[in-house]
Amino acid sequence: MENNLIIEQIYKSYEGEFNPAFIKRNEPRNCDGFCYVLKGSADYIFNKTTISVAEGDVLFLPKGGEYNILVKESAKYLCIDFSFNKKGLMPCSFKNMRHVKNDFYKFLYNWLNPSLLRTPKSYELINRIYCELITAKNKNYSNSYAIFSKAMDLIVKNYQCQDFTVESLAKEVGISTVHLRRVFLNCADASPKKIINDIRFEQAKLLLTTSNLSINEIALNVGFCDQFHFSKSFKEAVGLSPTDYKKHI
Repeated sequence: MENNLIIEQIYKSYEGEFNPAFIKRNEPRNCDGFCYVLKGSADYIFNKTTISVAEGDVLFLPKGGEYNILVKESAKYLCIDFSFNKKGLMPCSFKNMRHVKNDFYKFLYNWLNPSLLRTPKSYELINRIYCELITAKNKNYSNSYAIFSKAMDLIVKNYQCQDFTVESLAKEVGISTVHLRRVFLNCADASPKKIINDIRFEQAKLLLTTSNLSINEIALNVGFCDQFHFSKSFKEAVGLSPTDYKKHI
């Protein structure tokens, strides 16, 4: 989400819940919205991306957004519908935002109990939530980039080791595999496994075309434990078997 957006209008605030199911929406959203996940988990499936949310996360749903929802665990949420001053924004999520939960509840209570102060108080609260999300995004991006940079250094140093896995990488970095995958998706739009394999396959391509090593020797050289696994993975990624690649390149 961008900095310096202006909240032009507030429409409503409400609580809702979903039971586990695949929910197919028939039309795009007619406004922007913040959604705080009180419990459960779900995947919001857009045309080009899927955003997973769980308890404590905040989801931003833009006006015009088209998506379906895969509810994995019974979910309960708090929503605020409003409009920013800019169209064409992208959906996004903010992880572990439990500290804004009270502001969502305060907003809901303020909205459902009209008074002379409802409008100014509502703008105060929603702008506070927006600022907290932006602050968290900037902080998380900085932290994520530091983790990503360290992980990439380790990948370059260790990709040739057969026992080098996503799990061992996460342990070396000092975070969980789930957190590591999230960092890579945020910073590189790819999983750590794909990045590791991409580096291995690029090195394999070089060896296939510039050395006299056998396929099995190349497989071991780039971190695979056997020729069969290497050849299968290489063909899935490149579209050619190692042997065909060597012949045609």
